[in-house]
Amino acid sequence: MDIAILTHFIFDNSVVSTCDFSSEKFQNGVNIYEVLRIKNGIPLFLDEHIKRFYISAKLENISPEITEHSLRLRIKTLLQVNKMVYGNIKFLYHYEEKNSHFYAWVTPFNYPTAIQYRNGVQVELITANRPNPNSKKVLYSLRQNADNIIKRKKCYEVLYMDEKCNITEGSRSNVFFVNDNQLYTAPSPKVLQGVTRRMVFELAKKNNIKLNEEFINFHNLKNFDSCFLTGTSAGILPINKIGTLSFNIENTILRMIQSLYEKKITDEIKHFKWEIN
Repeated sequence: MDIAILTHFIFDNSVVSTCDFSSEKFQNGVNIYEVLRIKNGIPLFLDEHIKRFYISAKLENISPEITEHSLRLRIKTLLQVNKMVYGNIKFLYHYEEKNSHFYAWVTPFNYPTAIQYRNGVQVELITANRPNPNSKKVLYSLRQNADNIIKRKKCYEVLYMDEKCNITEGSRSNVFFVNDNQLYTAPSPKVLQGVTRRMVFELAKKNNIKLNEEFINFHNLKNFDSCFLTGTSAGILPINKIGTLSFNIENTILRMIQSLYEKKITDEIKHFKWEIN
């Protein structure tokens, strides 16, 4: 169940008290959404998230009745009315044939700790597939299953495998593997093309790091030196264990990507503009 925190959320084009927020209606229809990380009052990589929002809508055969200009303005308004400088917000388009609405709210967040960034996190594997994987669409049953396993296993994340034991993505993240100074990740058509994932592609290209889009099979995991998660909240997060299999958290390529990504965030904050006239 979604929860709105702080004082106000956006409903269509109105500012409403969070006392009146309810996510029960999201159980029906189709919900496409994005989560933005806010740092120093700036929504990180806003352009990329907006672009993916409209891509998801197209993949679901939905035409949101909201322009990009209006979307930016509503996000800015949400930050201003909540005096928000740090945390996560979620914006969502709820589509039903005769009842479609836009929502944006401040959502609870859980960022990795400094110790987790330094020492890595443990993840588990489950067999699961997301239909239409390029679309960021709410799938409540899959999310609940993943959350239950995370709670029961006391791990940070779960990775999905297909029926052939190929590792695709995490429940809230993408995953990369490292071997022989090269990066490996599942083919783009088979996963959600996360914004942070795209940043890794860009950083790899600019720094002459070879990146391979190919499946990594569960049975071949032992052949890889290192791996890491990417995501809006996770950033670049080392994995120290997948199940009982351990990985090197001090891999040079991993730490290089982690450092370059942090610099990219700094540059994003420095040069950000709302582009609202």
